Amino acid sequence: MYSCAGVRTCAGYPGSYDHEFVDAQTFADWGVDFLKYDFCNFPQSGNCKARYLTMSMALKATGREILFSACNWGMAEKNPVSGCAQSVRICTAPPAILWITSSPSPTSSRAS
Repeated sequence: MYSCAGVRTCAGYPGSYDHEFVDAQTFADWGVDFLKYDFCNFPQSGNCKARYLTMSMALKATGREILFSACNWGMAEKNPVSGCAQSVRICTAPPAILWITSSPSPTSSRAS
């Protein structure tokens, strides 16, 4: 499944901003086991890390195991998604992209 922390996805479809718990439950009801979560069309006044944490809590509250893969898409914050997702894509400056994937306790990381 694909969604976004912003009000719209990168493609312009409705995002999960301020609808995280409803969206997470809908994903769980559909049997989703993977959520790719981007960071497009985010309000300037919004708190990036708080929105990622909100979706993380919403996914956990469903009772279904859903792998949460978050991407910050070049946010100025060094790593706003740290501690929020099992898989993280951090884009700092092209071509610097770092993927970090972990189980409940971090097991590996890979830079590319």
